[in-house]
Amino acid sequence: MASSYGLEVARLLTAVPTTQTGAGSVASVDFGAAGAFGAQFHLQVLAFTGTSATVKVQSSSDNGAGDAFSDVTGGTFTAATGRTTQRLETARGQAVERYLRVTTTGTFSNLVFVVTAEVNLTSTVF
Repeated sequence: MASSYGLEVARLLTAVPTTQTGAGSVASVDFGAAGAFGAQFHLQVLAFTGTSATVKVQSSSDNGAGDAFSDVTGGTFTAATGRTTQRLETARGQAVERYLRVTTTGTFSNLVFVVTAEVNLTSTVF
């Protein structure tokens, strides 16, 4: 309650922690169903060496087999330049596909981070 968002139960989109030495993506997570009511994403950067790193959440309906992964609208965190925490919230009526993954871009040699997601399967009221 300290952040005024209330309790949010999340699933990991990355290992705890994930370390990357350059831009790339991590394995996708199957949420079992698409959500029609938006999502919340959390980023925690635990260590960072470099200029900046942009972390994005992407989605696909079939894990990229026929439906290529694409950026989730509202799922791009502000570029990290050091240790940070961030929270994103998509539009409440936005559809979120079944498979989610995290990608990174930027200029860095060490990014240690964690990303979590809550996909809203029912309408939410804040």
